[in-house]
Amino acid sequence: MPYSKAPYDSRYHIHETDSGELVRSKSEQIILNTLYAYPLVVHYEEEFLYKNAVPGINRCYPDFTIILPDGSRIIWEHLGRLDDPEYCRRVAIKLNLYQQNGYVIGKNLILTMDDDKGNISSALVIDAIEHYILPHMERGFHLG
Repeated sequence: MPYSKAPYDSRYHIHETDSGELVRSKSEQIILNTLYAYPLVVHYEEEFLYKNAVPGINRCYPDFTIILPDGSRIIWEHLGRLDDPEYCRRVAIKLNLYQQNGYVIGKNLILTMDDDKGNISSALVIDAIEHYILPHMERGFHLG
């Protein structure tokens, strides 16, 4: 299913997933490869328009958007550059806007981050999928 994506930038989209899609980091590569191993509809960097926006900020591109059978969405953000103060400032703004638009951590917003060596655990990714996504697939639960 086609969707509006973030503009491709060959300087940053350098890690290839098993499906041939280029992503920004090794951690995103691990997450997307794992998500694709499940029967899920996943969009990478799909445009998200804020219903409740602030001046000058009306859209973002979440790392991963999982579309549930009922049409509701789960957003997954991987926080990979928490050692960069400007990145952290932008993440704080984005998380606040998600909250203002009905996204709640542990309900319809998943957050992961790299460890102190810049890696993510595959077991952590699988655990997040099995605890925060698959139960909604099985029950057809509506998040909206």
